[in-house]
Amino acid sequence: MWIDRDDREISRLVNLATGLIDELYARTTGNPVPSRHTRTDAASRREALRERDIFRALALAE
Repeated sequence: MWIDRDDREISRLVNLATGLIDELYARTTGNPVPSRHTRTDAASRREALRERDIFRALALAE
């Protein structure tokens, strides 16, 4: 059976999930969600995004 992908709906769901995970991150850690615009140093930005991605993986594993 062929199923058409609805890229707009997939994008919307991914954005909703990302928003939820960011909210959980902020409430759990008490820190603001790391973003590319809050860090100036590339290494610090990578570390912050890596930490957020690890948190996302944990949230999605449940």
